[in-house]
Amino acid sequence: MNESQAYMIIKSEDRDKSLFPSPANLSITPSQNLFVNTRVTSVEGESFEMLYDIPNINDRNNVIVFDDGATSYPITVPQNYYTYDQLGNEIQTQLNAVIGAGHIFGWVAANSRYELTAAPAPLKVTKYPPQKRDLAGLIGFAYDQPLSTIILGGASDITYTRNIYITSNNVHRSKRAQDQSSDSFTTDVIMVVPVYGENEEFKRLNRFATPYDTLLNPRHVYHQPTLRKQIAFNVNESISTIDILLLDDQGEELYNPHSDNPDWSYRWRLTIMANQITVS
Repeated sequence: MNESQAYMIIKSEDRDKSLFPSPANLSITPSQNLFVNTRVTSVEGESFEMLYDIPNINDRNNVIVFDDGATSYPITVPQNYYTYDQLGNEIQTQLNAVIGAGHIFGWVAANSRYELTAAPAPLKVTKYPPQKRDLAGLIGFAYDQPLSTIILGGASDITYTRNIYITSNNVHRSKRAQDQSSDSFTTDVIMVVPVYGENEEFKRLNRFATPYDTLLNPRHVYHQPTLRKQIAFNVNESISTIDILLLDDQGEELYNPHSDNPDWSYRWRLTIMANQITVS
């Protein structure tokens, strides 16, 4: 039995678009049969690049439910790119259209929060279960508080996701993976791609001193990680395909606003290093 080292670069653009129109959920068959009788020693996320044009308010987070104690009123905000002021204005428009005129709702820059400062009748906010993180959660409103004509919000973070997680069940199935920062932590995450850099996160947190609506604009994300996943495989483990699933920070498949356009794509590359076992 001999052992030799081999590597393979796997590219997202190699997917069969007719079978996998979504760039967030796909399976790729390697062009060479690298995974027969091998020990995969590392999986390195070589790069991740995309045109990040996912609306920050979309079908995953665009509903807030107001309740007057007798009736629930779901307010659905149209999918779009919103600044804090724009989102507040849209919610106020919907409130007056759905419940009745006289509501004053908006982003109060002086307090750095959303506030319902006037309502014809007392209201409260309730959870919208179909969404893991509904609009109330994004704008910082607490659920099921006492009815009131004034509702004050808390910390707001009207972004769709802060990170993009690249995962693979086949690569990490029943295996132990660790990198330099996780210390024996079992995971199927190959890469974590931050949507906002450290400087931008600081600006977001330093909300009283820095205008940061520009951070919500569509953006081009490029990430080249430096940590490798060290993987201990069984000697005879064989993988004929590699599945890739991109997740948002709610653990759901990354939202795709262009589901009818298979040519729109996230672009990523992975390098697989392996010690190949051959029988002489």
